[in-house]
Amino acid sequence: MNPLNALHPLDLKLARDMWRRRGQVLAIALVIGSAVATLVMALGALCSLYDTREAYYERNRFANVFVSLKRAPDSVAARLHDIPGVAQVDTRIARYVTIDMEGVTEPLRGLALSLAEHNETALNALVLKTGRFPNPERSNEVVVHEAFANANHLVLGSTFSAVMNGRKQRLVVTGIALSPEHIYVIGPGDLVPDDRRYGVFWMDRKVLAGIMGYQGAFNDASLRVLRGASVDDVIARVDTLLARYGATGAYGRDQQISHSFLESEFGQLTSMASVIPPIFLVVSAFLLYTVISRQIETQREEIGLLKAFGYSNADVGWHFIKFALAVAVIGLIVGWLAGAWFGYQITLLYKDYFRFPTLAFSIAPDIFVMSAGLALAVSSSGALIAVQRAVKLTPAVAMAPPQPASYRASLLERSGLLGKLTATGYMIVRHITRFPVRSSMTVIGVALSLGLLISTLQFFDSVTVMIDSFFFRAQRQDVTLRFSELRADSVRAEVVRLPGVVRSELRRVVSVKLTHGPRNRRVVIFGLEPGSQLSQQVDADGHAVTLPPSGLLITKRLAGHLNAHVGDMLDVNVLEGRRAQTRVRVARIIDEYVGLLAYMNRDALNRISGDGAVADGALLQIDPTKEDALFTRVKTMPGLFTISLQSRAYRMFRALLDQNMMTMVWFYVGFAAVIALGVSYNATRITLSERAHELATLRVLGYQKQEVARILVGEVALLALLSVPFGCAVGYGLSRLMIALFSTDLYQLPFGLAASTYGKSTIVILASVAISCAIVAWRIQNLDLVRVLKTRD
Repeated sequence: MNPLNALHPLDLKLARDMWRRRGQVLAIALVIGSAVATLVMALGALCSLYDTREAYYERNRFANVFVSLKRAPDSVAARLHDIPGVAQVDTRIARYVTIDMEGVTEPLRGLALSLAEHNETALNALVLKTGRFPNPERSNEVVVHEAFANANHLVLGSTFSAVMNGRKQRLVVTGIALSPEHIYVIGPGDLVPDDRRYGVFWMDRKVLAGIMGYQGAFNDASLRVLRGASVDDVIARVDTLLARYGATGAYGRDQQISHSFLESEFGQLTSMASVIPPIFLVVSAFLLYTVISRQIETQREEIGLLKAFGYSNADVGWHFIKFALAVAVIGLIVGWLAGAWFGYQITLLYKDYFRFPTLAFSIAPDIFVMSAGLALAVSSSGALIAVQRAVKLTPAVAMAPPQPASYRASLLERSGLLGKLTATGYMIVRHITRFPVRSSMTVIGVALSLGLLISTLQFFDSVTVMIDSFFFRAQRQDVTLRFSELRADSVRAEVVRLPGVVRSELRRVVSVKLTHGPRNRRVVIFGLEPGSQLSQQVDADGHAVTLPPSGLLITKRLAGHLNAHVGDMLDVNVLEGRRAQTRVRVARIIDEYVGLLAYMNRDALNRISGDGAVADGALLQIDPTKEDALFTRVKTMPGLFTISLQSRAYRMFRALLDQNMMTMVWFYVGFAAVIALGVSYNATRITLSERAHELATLRVLGYQKQEVARILVGEVALLALLSVPFGCAVGYGLSRLMIALFSTDLYQLPFGLAASTYGKSTIVILASVAISCAIVAWRIQNLDLVRVLKTRD
């Protein structure tokens, strides 16, 4: 027995209608599926990351407040604990060191941290993946962060050397661990993680204190705040208490580097879920409207018969709405499966950068419910407009032939502009102008797909501008040295004597709090030498900006946070050293794309801080042929805090973007092509169903198959070409929007939409339209003339 026979007559008709229009159903379902897939992927990844992070934070007691200082006696910890709102305080020793790895010429960087006595109750508790914690009786045992261990092939028993407090220590790996404080492991001053050349490791506190000279003292503290207590109040009290101990200012999770990068990723996933799906859903609603409208037009007689046999208006209307809902359900199934797969792939990418003990992609039930609700609501709304016509038809009117279309000459025809067109071209333009609403919706649909693709590919242009500005115009040094302590300007002579140094410039970096009215921001001011050639600031046009003798240069995003303009006076509270307070004028606002930064003449910055002619680092331009000799020397250089290599930073930044952006670009190229294919295919199929009798007549009159196909394909091709300028305008606006949504305080993406991006995107979309035209042209080649001409129009 055929299972279809058991269906209600209207449901049986629905199944047959869907099968008859299976191409259009599939095209619309793919558009809906693209919206659902984007939503499921973005929200699934967001919830997976967020839930994993929160559980990790709670289980391992991630701190709420962090502070670094010069040195304070252990007894100060009790005073920190007495601050109202503080639940727990852990103090420790934290020092950056130079790592010498066997077989690696260039020096590596590391952060040495002391272990808490009882990890099971400590803040920021470690997750020991393998091995054991160091034996307090042995002075060379360490636990290494998993990222650094994997990148350098370290296993239990592996050894490496580190220059600690001016002495080279041979260290043995006894354990490999993870920390909630270092989910995203990135070195100071780096743009992206470099696990090969920067790592975190932990040592027994007494051992590290003995090496670094911190017996009975600490230089770093973490605090956990009671639920409901004010983090800002705790920070203010911590700053007051630790000011005399050289604290550089306490800060909350929002400025903790690992947490900040996770929050940035959350924001980008939220933007993706809020911007992309609406485009697909709007297009799908339009497609359903056009398909169901045409279906109602061609089934007038059937609608009349149904009503004559007793079916109510509600029955008929619900029948066509079920068509839209059935298409939406197919799209939902496709979208859920695709979204789950894409989300899983993104989670695999996240595992390379976010170091959780476990990270699995999971989709909460409410995401399925929300995506289903959106898809079904939008699909039914698109159908409702068309269904109103079917509901209003009376049986007598419905069974009568439809009123012939008015074929009066349009304004465009009367203008005489079409006089030079061929007969084929005249038919194409005339049909487009006689259905202006449907033609306009086709143009809008293709334009939206083009705009979406442009706004995606423009990220390559944006990153190119960012890389050129940061690596080749602003930061032109080869090597950056940072000293462990402030050094007098006489250190320049020592730096110049290093092997291979061609040019050197001293610099000073000072932590400050900038205040303008009710707004404030904790940032660093970079003090550069007058006329600096190795670190320059550039404006929006890429031109170097001269550093004024006094006054601040601040980035545009920092100016926005402070609501500051050129000429405004900012209150500057220095958070280190003598903790001076002064007011400084904003000399200029500059475009810079990494962080919230401010710049000053180094001499002026030293005058503000009251430290005299000092520097805490140096920028070097080196002879590449003497690079190895320089690396060998700085590995044992006393007083060196860290060393950064610009070429390495560029390669890592480029590799990260190429890997991640190529994945996302192909993802969006596919989705944009689905929109273009769906819109153009439905347009050609509807036109074919409307004009099949006319096209068959042309064949009988002697037109070749290619000439007949040219009429239909030419109409869609012309509409696609008309959509290009509108699509470029949509792409420009979407690009601006996405740049704003995806920019954070960590990275600000510049707007740099290139002409080539318009061209590449147009080619992809027109190719998708061409595929749909080819499919319909093939159907025209196989047109059954006898059947078509017998069909009642």
